[in-house]
Amino acid sequence: MNAEAEHESLALPVLGREADAAPMDGLLEWHFSDDAGVQVWKDPLRAGHSTTVVEVADLDDELNAMLAALPVSRHVFTNATEIYAWKVLAALGVSDLFERVFGIEYCDYVCKPNRASYERILKELGLPAGQVAFVEDNPGNLGPARDLGMVTVLVGNRPGEADLRISSILHLGQALSASGLTS
Repeated sequence: MNAEAEHESLALPVLGREADAAPMDGLLEWHFSDDAGVQVWKDPLRAGHSTTVVEVADLDDELNAMLAALPVSRHVFTNATEIYAWKVLAALGVSDLFERVFGIEYCDYVCKPNRASYERILKELGLPAGQVAFVEDNPGNLGPARDLGMVTVLVGNRPGEADLRISSILHLGQALSASGLTS
């Protein structure tokens, strides 16, 4: 049995059925409802990079209120697929607050932190880099944004360089306001 067939056969007893989609080579996706799903990489070297989406009702209202209060346009830049990112936003109850998702397909499968992806998105947005806040929980993805002049925001307590640091995404509005970016 080849590695791909073995991976899929291992997933069947856990998930009970074949994958619903394969959004890109090496990635399997199961949809459990409009608000829940899972993506699993076939490649064992990517173990730990799979994702699960579930509805997070206790966070929804507070996150929705904070994002809705931001007087800026909101976009997502992700190394995941666009459809998957929209599902995550929907599960969080905030999809209507975002104008666009820039998924891995938009960047021709060139992931963060490749500078060319950031440049392409900045060009598409048509905004000067200094008017863009790049919010990220992975410090390794902040360098290109900072080098291009974006205001970088690191979410969480991981070490790394950023213009602004917040312990929770729920503090984003306060941080952007205090920085003068949204005033």
